[in-house]
Amino acid sequence: MKRLLLFLTAILILQHANAQEVINVMASQSGEKAIIKYDIANSSPSTNYFVKLYYSTDGGSSFSQELRYVTGDVGANVAGGTGKTITWNTMKEVNALIGDVVFKVEANTASKLPDPVYVKDLVFNITNCKRIGSSVKLEFELTNNGTDLKIKYYNYNGADLQNKSHAVDSYGNLLEIESAKLSGRTMFEDIILVKGVINKGVIIIKSLDSNSQKVALLEMYDNFYRHEYTFQARNIPIQ
Repeated sequence: MKRLLLFLTAILILQHANAQEVINVMASQSGEKAIIKYDIANSSPSTNYFVKLYYSTDGGSSFSQELRYVTGDVGANVAGGTGKTITWNTMKEVNALIGDVVFKVEANTASKLPDPVYVKDLVFNITNCKRIGSSVKLEFELTNNGTDLKIKYYNYNGADLQNKSHAVDSYGNLLEIESAKLSGRTMFEDIILVKGVINKGVIIIKSLDSNSQKVALLEMYDNFYRHEYTFQARNIPIQ
C-alpha cells in the first residue's frame, strides 16, 4: 500500500552561473500532492526560464533526480516574475514518502523554444527539449485545423535519407531518430488527425554530441500518403 506523510520543512535554492535566485518559496500538502509556490527574483516576464524541482529526505545531503510528475510553472518557457506554483503528484512518482522532505528549486535562463510552424492546415509546436544521456527527448504538439487527415511518417535510420525525418546537432552532425510517437501511436502506423484536436507527440533523437546545446529537426515528412506536409524546427535549445 502506498503511504504519504510529508513534513515540508524547507526549500533549498540551487545557485550557479546560469541560475536565477528563487525567493519566497513555500510548500504545502494537498492530499497526495505537494504544492510549491515561489518567485523568481529580479526577473522580467519577457525572460524565459527552465525550472526543475528535486526533493531530499536526508536534509539536503543528496537529492532525487529531476521530478517528472509535476505541473504548473515548471519545465521550459516559465516566464520570470512572481506568483509561481508547481504541483507535484507525489504518489505517482514514488511508492512511499514519509518524514521530513526538503525541496530544491532550480531556475535557469533558457533560450526560447521555436515558434509554432504552420503548414497548410497543420500546426506543429515544440513544447520541450530535454537531454537524457546521449539522447534528446523532444516533445511536440500537432494540431489539424482542417478536415480529418490520415498520415504516416518515416524516420531516418542510417539508410536512405530522402524524404525521411531526421535531425542535426549544433555542429551539423546528422542524428538518428530512434523512436517517435504521436497520440500513443508510432510514426510507422496510420495516424488520424481529427480537426481541432491537439495531438501530443514525443521524438527520441540519439547519438547527440555532449557539447551540443541546440538541435534542429528537419524534414518531418509524410511520405506515405504524400500530403506534402514538411515541418522544420531549427535552433531548438536543449535543457
